[in-house]
Amino acid sequence: MWLMPDISHHQGHHTRADMKDASTRADSIMFKASQGTGFVDPEFISNAKAMNAIGAHGVPWGAYHFVDPGHGKAQAEHFRDVVARVAGCRFYCIDWEDGSRDTVLALADRLLELVDRPVGDYIGSHARDNGGQLPRMSFHMVPQYGPARINRQFATDPLSAWQYTDGKTNGTDWRSGVPGIGHCDMSAVFRPQDFGFGEDMPITKEEVDKIAAASAAAIAQREIRPGLTAAQAWRDANVTRAMLRDLPATIADELPDEPGLTKAQVEAAATRAIRRVLSELDEPPA
Repeated sequence: MWLMPDISHHQGHHTRADMKDASTRADSIMFKASQGTGFVDPEFISNAKAMNAIGAHGVPWGAYHFVDPGHGKAQAEHFRDVVARVAGCRFYCIDWEDGSRDTVLALADRLLELVDRPVGDYIGSHARDNGGQLPRMSFHMVPQYGPARINRQFATDPLSAWQYTDGKTNGTDWRSGVPGIGHCDMSAVFRPQDFGFGEDMPITKEEVDKIAAASAAAIAQREIRPGLTAAQAWRDANVTRAMLRDLPATIADELPDEPGLTKAQVEAAATRAIRRVLSELDEPPA
């Protein structure tokens, strides 16, 4: 599960150490940057710089703008200017909880002209009452707090992320906050690629473990075949167990010696490791 907290000045001031702690449980973070045509979130710059400062130990982040009524183009320019004060923003989100559809369409159109990152919308009850999701967006986020599963009548098409808790109301068994930040708005991201998170993203330990487990399962299934005698089955089971026990080290041997490995690199290494193990299983020791 890809988790993304939503952090603003309402969560208070946070340090580099806080962001490092948050990154142990979050897969990405969304910071409030601006509102209307003049407001700058007082913690945005420090939050973003704190995340950037921890380098490879941090997670990718994006920024959002809270829409006020009127002046859509000016709001887009204000949003872009605020975010540009810090390097590293991966996506822009339009938090549409106020303002008319004409305002937010003008804002979205101008923002798409100004930035070269994915732009998406946050679609709650106000947005649904005013026509729903915006056109040409890379992603759609939907809030609904309380149920164990999102009500499909509220979901966008496609549904990129569900903000399932405000830090208090939470009907799921997922986290209501993260270390270093505490309880806050949390989203489950179902389509990370919509936010621009692709194969270039550093892989997490959890993803490495999943790849190793899937590799082990593939080898085990390969060895479950009919027609074996009891002696052959016993021999093959013991050989297979030994191979599976050594699989993480075998994968590690195939990995490039460099930091920030991607999922694609680990999957390729796992494929090579499986070939090695299967070739040895085809010629088990006497």
